[in-house]
Amino acid sequence: MKDAVELMVARNLMARAQNVVGNIDLPDRAAAVIGALSLAIIQIAKTSPQDQADQAAAIAGMMRD
Repeated sequence: MKDAVELMVARNLMARAQNVVGNIDLPDRAAAVIGALSLAIIQIAKTSPQDQADQAAAIAGMMRD
């Protein structure tokens, strides 16, 4: 049951994020970071969070620069 609740929460958060991103104009840098995060989310769903740790670190670097 816990997994089902976590999945439902994750789906709701993704829907909320899509709604926000879809309704505003993003600066190029923010759009690039969001695109990279989106790809990482897809990859995490297909593999595992551990497999995407290096990708997440690279995205964090994009966000800091």
